[in-house]
Amino acid sequence: MAQVTDWLPTNRKGRLSMAKVWQGIVSDRVSDWKIPDEELTNFNTLVSDAQEAFDKTQDRSTRNHLDTVRCNKAFKALDATMRFFKKHYFLMPPLTAEDFASLLLNTPDIIRTDIPAPTAIPGMEFSHPGFGQVTVHLKPMIGSIESAKKSNYNFNIRYGIRPFNGATVEEALGQKRYLVNIPTQAEDLPQSNFIKHMKETFTFGQDEVGKTVYFCVRYQNAKGQPGPWSPIFHTVIS
Repeated sequence: MAQVTDWLPTNRKGRLSMAKVWQGIVSDRVSDWKIPDEELTNFNTLVSDAQEAFDKTQDRSTRNHLDTVRCNKAFKALDATMRFFKKHYFLMPPLTAEDFASLLLNTPDIIRTDIPAPTAIPGMEFSHPGFGQVTVHLKPMIGSIESAKKSNYNFNIRYGIRPFNGATVEEALGQKRYLVNIPTQAEDLPQSNFIKHMKETFTFGQDEVGKTVYFCVRYQNAKGQPGPWSPIFHTVIS
């Protein structure tokens, strides 16, 4: 996505220069931007106050603590007014490219970075933090590095539970849909969930302790485009 940075110059001399440029332009465009006379007068006063306060802090031999405090206060007020002008007046009507240049503003980045369909394959490791609990720790598979930010993707995770000798017909058709056979692909796993973080804890019932739980996971971007499924991973619920 487009990056947002502060548009005001980082140093006070630069902000004063920008403010003075604005003074000339705003005076000629008051009717276009419908800036009230009292606000324009206040802006001009703030520019003068900031310049005067800035000048008094330039000579280290004569400046004192009060000069520094006054300068900080003057620029805080000027900065706030410049931000207010840009947000409330300069956007109606919208600025042209020439306006951005004359006001010393950067042209906004309106080109959004496309988030491609994921190509990496996530892997996982397990830990058992408590009775009947399995924590899935997701990580990139070796040789499969995701170039985009993790924040651009969710994880689609599928899982299923299999008793030691496989489920009976009744168990396979029941609410928990236990597995009859050892799964070989994601479609064999009946339960599905979407998670955002790299770690997720699943809590199973007491009657499921000792059974094997199988997992498969893939990346999915904000458009719903999925990546390839991982291999099947498994661990015993304990």
